[in-house]
Amino acid sequence: MLLTMIINRWKLVVLILAIFLSVFGFIFLKISTGKKSTHFTSADYDRAKIHPQARSWSKYREIGKEFAHFIDFPANSNTNEANEKVPQIVDDGEISINKAIELQISEVRRMFSTENLIKRADFEKEISEFEEKLKHEIDIKFQDTLQRLTDSLNLDIQQKKSLFAKNLAEYRRGLLGEQQVNLSSLQLKLYIIDLSNDLAEKNRLRDQTLLLISQIRQDMEIKYVAEEQKLRAQLDRDLKQLRKQFDDNLNTFKDEQEQYYREQVNALKKRLEDEYLEWYVQREGEVQKAIKLREVPTFDYSF
Repeated sequence: MLLTMIINRWKLVVLILAIFLSVFGFIFLKISTGKKSTHFTSADYDRAKIHPQARSWSKYREIGKEFAHFIDFPANSNTNEANEKVPQIVDDGEISINKAIELQISEVRRMFSTENLIKRADFEKEISEFEEKLKHEIDIKFQDTLQRLTDSLNLDIQQKKSLFAKNLAEYRRGLLGEQQVNLSSLQLKLYIIDLSNDLAEKNRLRDQTLLLISQIRQDMEIKYVAEEQKLRAQLDRDLKQLRKQFDDNLNTFKDEQEQYYREQVNALKKRLEDEYLEWYVQREGEVQKAIKLREVPTFDYSF
């Protein structure tokens, strides 16, 4: 690094000497070609500025080429723009080395700013694309989970309803079994009553027996309705519990996926931020080095 700086400084010294030698050569040429004045007066200087063709610009162009070589970007730069030569300003009317250096430094900073903007845009684009991809994956998983939970819920509901119908039917059979003897006995009694010849007594006994049968059936119906209401209330509680379990499972899945989404996105952002910071520090160091190589004492070498 020190050796490079010394070589660059020597190049600058050679450059300055070349400029001054060109000026003295120009004066000597004026004298040797028999001009009326043997001194390079201010008027001569003004004429040289007004008529730039009077000067030996080929020498300046050679100096410009050497200067362009001198201010090339460092060879180890990773930037595509930094590997290209920055255009040199060559004005046939005026050359200012300091101005050229300022333009070089300004161009270095501009390219660094542009590269930084591109880097940040790529950073945001990668995050955005990752988020979209992750959302799509989570949505597919959500649809699969929703379908699985829905199928399970429907199966559980069907099982609960089947159990309800089964229990109610068994209870009805139980009631019939309890009253079957009484009902059969009363039916037999009606048959016997119909065999009686006493019409008045026959009607009285018949009405009495039918009333007993009706009371038994009404009692069975009341018990059946009560049991049905009891079993239906239990079914409603079971179905409510199943739906709550369904909602809890679905919400748990959502919470897990949201947390997973945040963790994945934050992990990517952190990795990219670390990579960006590492790149920025390295590139900023390269830029500062490039600027430092271009910084020279401010002298006006214009003619």
